[in-house]
Amino acid sequence: MPAIHELHRYFYLNVPQVLLLEILADLSNPKYLKKGIAKHKVSELARKVLPPDTLYGADHKWLCVAELFGGKIPLNYKPILPGGKVVKDSQGRAGVLFGVSPQNEAILRWQHGDFTPEDYKLANNWREYIGQLNFEEWKQSYDKIHPPPSTLEDIIPFVDMMLNNKAMARNIINSFLKQLRIEHLKDWFWHTWSYRGKPEFKDHVPLSMFCMRLSAMFHVGVGQGVLSSRNSNHIDLEYLCNLPFTQVFGTSDKFQTIMAQILINSKQSFVSGLKLRNELTDLAELHSNNDISDTPDNELEPKEGSIIHNMWVKHLGGFTPQYRRWKPTEDGKQQIKQQIYSFDFPNEEHLRPQHPTNWPHDGPDIVPNS
Repeated sequence: MPAIHELHRYFYLNVPQVLLLEILADLSNPKYLKKGIAKHKVSELARKVLPPDTLYGADHKWLCVAELFGGKIPLNYKPILPGGKVVKDSQGRAGVLFGVSPQNEAILRWQHGDFTPEDYKLANNWREYIGQLNFEEWKQSYDKIHPPPSTLEDIIPFVDMMLNNKAMARNIINSFLKQLRIEHLKDWFWHTWSYRGKPEFKDHVPLSMFCMRLSAMFHVGVGQGVLSSRNSNHIDLEYLCNLPFTQVFGTSDKFQTIMAQILINSKQSFVSGLKLRNELTDLAELHSNNDISDTPDNELEPKEGSIIHNMWVKHLGGFTPQYRRWKPTEDGKQQIKQQIYSFDFPNEEHLRPQHPTNWPHDGPDIVPNS
C-alpha cells in the first residue's frame, strides 16, 4: 500500500479497463466464494491498486471504432480521457474540466463493498470467457512456417508481410470489425478508405493496425510454438493495446515483458515492475520515518541513476522534487481561489458521469471475442 502511494507521487497512472475487469472477476472466484471473502477481496484490491487520482483512459476498443469510422486518434503517448467540459475564466482563457467517470464511481462503490447485479453478472461472464479460451487446440492445427522460428523477433517479418499485403490485410481488418461487433458496417469502412485514395492502412487507421499487429504476433507466435498458449496471455494483449497511450510501461509479467520490449519505441520506456516496486518500497520506508524534518530535500527523493529519476530525465527533461511540495502563503491561496472561481463552471449535473448507466456501459463488447 505505501509503495502505491509513492507510485502516484511520481507518476500518473493510466489504468486500462482490463485491470478493472480482472479485479471485479474475483467476485466469482470459486476459492474466495467458498471462504465467503469474495466481496472483501475485491474491496481490498480496489483500495490498494486504484487510489482516487487514478486516470481511466478511454478503452482502446472504443477508440478503434472511432478511428475505423473516420476519427483521428492522437498516438502521442498520453491517455485519452473520455468526456470533459470546456470551461472559460473571466479573461476568456479555456480549460477542460473532467467530472466523476463511470470507472471512478464503480471503484468507489467497490471500495465500500457495494456491488450491483451488473457487477456480479460481468464478473461471471469474464471468468466464463477466460475459461472457454483454448489456444492449445488451435496451436495444433496451425500451419508451420519453414524454417521454423525460434524467437518472437523471427516471426515479426512474417506478421508485417501479412499486414502489408492489401488482400491479406483486408481479411484481417474484416475479422477485426467482427471482433468489435461492427461487421455490419464494413462496407462503410471500405468505402471511406477508397474515397480517401486507398492509403496505407498504417496511415489510415494507425491505432487499429497496432492492435491487429499485436494480435497477429500473438496468434502466429502461439501457432509456431514461440509463445505460450496460456489463456492469460490472450488477456494480457488488452494491456498491451494501451501502449500508444503511455510513456512508461511497467510490468512483472513475463509475457507482457517479452511483447512490450519489442513494441515500444525510442520515445517510450519499459521498466521492470519488480525493480520499480523495490525502489518505491524503499522510498515509502524513508518517508515514513518520523525523524526526517532536518533531512535535506535531495536525500528524500529518488537517487540519480534510479528508475524513477531516469524516467523523469528522459521524458520530462529533468527531475522535479515531489516529496516536499510548494506550500503557498495565505495570499497565494487566495489568488489560487480567485483564479479557480473565475471559471464559468457547468452546473453539478454536467459533472456527473458522461454515460447514463454504471460502468460498464453500452459499447464494443466488454468481454472480447477470441
